[in-house]
Parts: sequence; structure tokens; C-alpha cells
Amino acid sequence: NVSIDNPRPDPLTPSRLGLRADRTPFRGSVLLTSSLATDEPARIVVYDLRGRLVRSRTIESGSAGDVIWSWNGRDARGRIVAAGRYVIELRQAGRRSTVSVVLVR
Repeated sequence: NVSIDNPRPDPLTPSRLGLRADRTPFRGSVLLTSSLATDEPARIVVYDLRGRLVRSRTIESGSAGDVIWSWNGRDARGRIVAAGRYVIELRQAGRRSTVSVVLVR
């Protein structure tokens, strides 16, 4: 499950898109902070190393600034995914930011 915790707009809206993980490797879930460049909708996508879509989520418009969210190591159907490296991509307004995380069991 990808959950988004109360978007907290930054008074100085970032001019660039950014994404960072609180820790890697991680067990259970990983907390990520995305810096959204505009109020336009954004998309968070989790891929395995073969490029297969694991999970995705849309952040609605009006969330410019920092948005904190988590990924619990499950796919779109709620199944636990295998341990390994995953690429998490944030997309907004034609821009992309990625972070690589390692899930351990």
C-alpha cells in the first residue's frame, strides 16, 4: 500500500522535482519525501529491476511542496513482493526524479 500523509506545502515551492528515501535497505516499509515542483498532479511509480510495474499512485493537484508517503513492499494487488532492489519514480509535469531502494525480508 502506498499511503500519502497530510501534504505539507512548503512556503517556498521547490523549483525542481525531488525524491528521497529515509533509509535503504529497509524492512517493512520505507518513508519517502517528494518535493513537488508545481500544483499539478504527480505520479509515484514503483518498478522492479526488470522494469516491471509493481505499484503506482497519483498525488492529486494542489500539493506543491513536500509530500511524505510510504511504500510497504506490496504490489498493486496487495501481495508481498520479493526482497531486492526497486526503483521508485516520481513524475510531474514532464519531469522525473528517481530513487533506488533495497527491500530486505
